[in-house]
Amino acid sequence: MSETDSTDPKPEAAPEAPESTADAVPQLPEEWKPEPREWTWKDLFTAPMLAFKPKCMLISVLTFLVIGAFCWLWFSKLLGQAGAGNIYLLGPVLQWIGIAVCAALFGVGATLVSVFMKADLLDDEFLSLKEALGQFKGRIAAAVMVPLFMIATLAGFKLLIWGGVQLCSIPYAGSALLLVLYPFAFLLGLFTVLLSIGVLLSVFVGPAVVSVRKHGWFDNVIDTFEAVGTKPHVLVGNLALTMVMLVVCYGIGHGSMALLSAQAKDTGAIKGGDMAVAEAQSAIIEAKVVGHFDPFQAVALQVDNLVGNRGGNAEITNYHKVTGSILSVWKILLTGLIAGYAINVFLAGGMLTYLAVREDDYWDDEDLEDLDQLAKELEEEAKREEEAAASAAADTVVQDEDKKDDKPEEKAEDKKDEKSEEKADDDAKTDDEKPAEDDKADDKADDKKADEDKKNDDKPAEDEKSDDKKADEDKKDG
Repeated sequence: MSETDSTDPKPEAAPEAPESTADAVPQLPEEWKPEPREWTWKDLFTAPMLAFKPKCMLISVLTFLVIGAFCWLWFSKLLGQAGAGNIYLLGPVLQWIGIAVCAALFGVGATLVSVFMKADLLDDEFLSLKEALGQFKGRIAAAVMVPLFMIATLAGFKLLIWGGVQLCSIPYAGSALLLVLYPFAFLLGLFTVLLSIGVLLSVFVGPAVVSVRKHGWFDNVIDTFEAVGTKPHVLVGNLALTMVMLVVCYGIGHGSMALLSAQAKDTGAIKGGDMAVAEAQSAIIEAKVVGHFDPFQAVALQVDNLVGNRGGNAEITNYHKVTGSILSVWKILLTGLIAGYAINVFLAGGMLTYLAVREDDYWDDEDLEDLDQLAKELEEEAKREEEAAASAAADTVVQDEDKKDDKPEEKAEDKKDEKSEEKADDDAKTDDEKPAEDDKADDKADDKKADEDKKNDDKPAEDEKSDDKKADEDKKDG
């Protein structure tokens, strides 16, 4: 490289082009959306805590008692003692009708409980019964129609199988039809078995589907089959784990009464006594009232053990009947609450399982009702903040643009103001100097006048001197 090249100054960088107005506008933040929670099978262990709601326990108990009362009237009295179940064709039809009614009753009560649980999952623990009924009002049709449709579908396939059996019962021709149609009959039976499993699993997650999704009832049927068919192994595993927790919770609650009963039995066998007799009498009444409602038949087994040892040889008097009846009221109420809690554990497991097996994000479902009003309020608040930030940013950009546009005019106005100020200063200076010049001119005029007066005063003296000089000259001449 030459010396000239080394001494040449570096070329200046080209000035950057000013940013356009569009580039100056800040990018608005993306729309805020609450992050969905990732539900897993581990959340299932929170089911006992989620199930502990006195209102839900009461609803579950009432639902269970209504179903038990209907089963006692329909299956025991009508189909059993009345003999309607033995009538050809009518008996199976009545049985399926009874199953459908029980499923509908369970759907109504379980969906109402699931509404409370759905609210609790988003920390809205203060959902009142009135608010829950308001949300449940729009789901009554689905709560009834979804189980009815599933039971009717299963009954329809059962009817197809029954019709095929009747067709193959034709002498000679029936066996030939069976040989030809057996593969199709096998597929039909396989589908019926799978459908039966799906219906049983829908009892586990169906109330959760209806309570979470605000769809039409047929859409809820599709949602239920989708939930059951998406991950059936997860449903089966969660159902087994839920049943274990249900048995443990029921056993813990019922164990206290069993302990008292066992103590009363031992005391009665050794000493006799009022406590053993009253306990035995209360157990008998309890078995008569809720014995066939108890899913574990614990009360019935307890009665069998106590009746043979009620106070040794102590006789049950009228006094013991009264005290035993009052004691049975307490035991019935407590047993009902424990049973209601166990049912809630089952429903809570179904709710948590449904949230875990769903493929789509329940926050992004357009037809899905917000799981909680809190999420909606948070979203609206975030949108308001974004709009306020965007408005402030836009105002800032507009103000900057206005300043840029007004800058030449401001310079011209500033220059004009400066000239005006300079002229005003000059005028003020001129006004200040003018009296001094006038005074100076007056002084000069006074001095001139004084000189003229002096000259006028000296003139007679000069004339007199001139006259003296002239007289001297005349005297010399003379």
